[in-house]
Amino acid sequence: MGRDREDQVSRKDVGSRESAGAPGGDPSAKARSTLWPVVLLLALGLVVGIWLGNDFGMSWDEYRNADVGADALRLPSGSWDYFSNPSLADHGPVYFMVFSAGSQVISRLFPGWTEADGRHLINFLTFLAAVLTFYLLSRRLLRRPYDWMATVLFATQPLFFGYAFVNQKDIPFLAAFMATVVAGLAALDRWRASERPPEHAENGARGFRSSLKAQWLGLSTSRKLLLGILGLAVVGLSLDLLFFGTSHRFGKSLVEAAYNGAALAPLQGLFDSFAVDAYKTPIEAYFGKYEALFTNLSIATIALLGFGTLCLFSLALPSLGGRWGFSRVLAGSPAWVGSAVLLGFTICMRQVGAFVGLLVSLAALHQGRSRAFFSLVVYWMIAGVATLATWPYLWPDPLQRFIDSMQLAAVFSPHSTLFRGQRFASGNLPWDFFPTLTLLQLTETAVLLAAIGLFVAFLGMIRREQRTFLIEILVLWVGVPLALLIAFKTAGYEFRQFLFMLPPVLLLAGIGLEAIGTRFRRSWATGALFVLAVLPGVLGIIQLHPYEYIYFNSFAGGVSGADGQYQLERECLSYREAIEVVNRIARPGAVVVVPQQTNQVEPFARPDLVLRDISGGLDDADFVLSCTWRDKDDFSTKGFSRAYVVRRGTAVLTEVLERAEHP
Repeated sequence: MGRDREDQVSRKDVGSRESAGAPGGDPSAKARSTLWPVVLLLALGLVVGIWLGNDFGMSWDEYRNADVGADALRLPSGSWDYFSNPSLADHGPVYFMVFSAGSQVISRLFPGWTEADGRHLINFLTFLAAVLTFYLLSRRLLRRPYDWMATVLFATQPLFFGYAFVNQKDIPFLAAFMATVVAGLAALDRWRASERPPEHAENGARGFRSSLKAQWLGLSTSRKLLLGILGLAVVGLSLDLLFFGTSHRFGKSLVEAAYNGAALAPLQGLFDSFAVDAYKTPIEAYFGKYEALFTNLSIATIALLGFGTLCLFSLALPSLGGRWGFSRVLAGSPAWVGSAVLLGFTICMRQVGAFVGLLVSLAALHQGRSRAFFSLVVYWMIAGVATLATWPYLWPDPLQRFIDSMQLAAVFSPHSTLFRGQRFASGNLPWDFFPTLTLLQLTETAVLLAAIGLFVAFLGMIRREQRTFLIEILVLWVGVPLALLIAFKTAGYEFRQFLFMLPPVLLLAGIGLEAIGTRFRRSWATGALFVLAVLPGVLGIIQLHPYEYIYFNSFAGGVSGADGQYQLERECLSYREAIEVVNRIARPGAVVVVPQQTNQVEPFARPDLVLRDISGGLDDADFVLSCTWRDKDDFSTKGFSRAYVVRRGTAVLTEVLERAEHP
């Protein structure tokens, strides 16, 4: 009876968790929740990663991204190969450097592994970091044991599991996105615990003005004069940089003097070191570079001088500092600095990463109002430096190149995607593209639990439960990108590009899991619910391996039902299985044609095989590897017949075609 009474009290308390206060709750109240389940999950994940890491083929642009990472790693040694790569404006190389360098280490540790296998394990380790951050988020929303149950549900989604090995862009972006949120909320927790309201807070604006006036009158005449001169100097310089142009004309005259060899010795030496044989280049080219440099330096100078001046005034006038949060309590927090650095890395990976910084900023403003301003300025400054430091493409002209990169991301190059049996151009996706694929590519149980969780969360928001603000953050996390996708036809052509929007959906599934589980009186019933929740994902991973990323649930009729209706093997990972078949049956020196590109096959092919793309023709080809998503030719009419088919269900992924007779 006593246990039943405790269970009843526990069920009544589902909606009021101490750990779920805005902007996400204090995890110290969850100290009773041990870490062993997620530690066990991560350890198991590491074992699985090592076991399966050399099963996967290369994605379409993996080798290009690896080359970019390797070239970026050589920049400190003076190599400029990085800048010769195409599409540098699409992504910064911060993660490409990690998986390029790490792959070499792993391929040495595991004999028989290629560098591609090493890259895949690095990708999977990044996914395990995402699993950990998901768990830390779930602790803020869910009680034990539903926090780690939801994490297992997240980790066993076939869509995530498959991409975790082969996607070097969207999975790292997902991990960095979530880590930025987790670190930012952790810093805000500590800030709330140590925060002391300013002395004038109770008296409002009138108290602030009177306190500020008293502090100003209390300053010595020399300090007042110094602050006044400093303020006027900053304003005057800013006006000149923006409007009057005296500094601009002076700088331009220095460039002209240096070009003509008539500048002062230090300046002339600096110019000559950068502009070897300057006379071969028209002076207008140097003026163009000067304009870009002056614009960027002007913006940085105005921002830094304004910020620095405000800080100095805040030191002299504590009431002013208290008004905008001039304090090291939050701005100097390791978690806050870490979140800012992670934000910079996230923006480097994909420009839309700036959105996660807005979510963290919103949480800070919700908690501290105007007292969060100082910490937010520091936050974005650190993020900007981290982005610039890890994205060399921006270095020549940071402001303009970042704007160009944002514009490129908004329009992107033309691509098409198969959706409900029709092909749609990138940037012109139907409004229900993301909702439909979420419904079809997450497991059935995750979808149903998320629907229940959404209803429970909505009721909780009406009742203004303590976790309401975090749920609102999750709604914005999904809602804002979805609104942009629908209203402005934001460029996109693959569901993987929207993976970062799925964690809130699975957190809602965790709420649904908790809402059902807390109604059971027996632990075995809760365990059975958990098994039923994760079983479809585990079975999907087993059945589709190593092509888990093509997963579609039974709502779509599985992979067989989705074939011809939705895109499946866009990355052509099945080339690996196809070339391994050719390795076994081909004669020495056989010619293998891979119509689109050979790079995805080279690491796994027998050394004696001759690999060629379609440009070399088919006259002497012994085999053709045809990835059905990309190759539209009917090779059976050109003297080839099927020797092997890579398929899952009735969906054909890649065909191995062998010449029937040699001419």
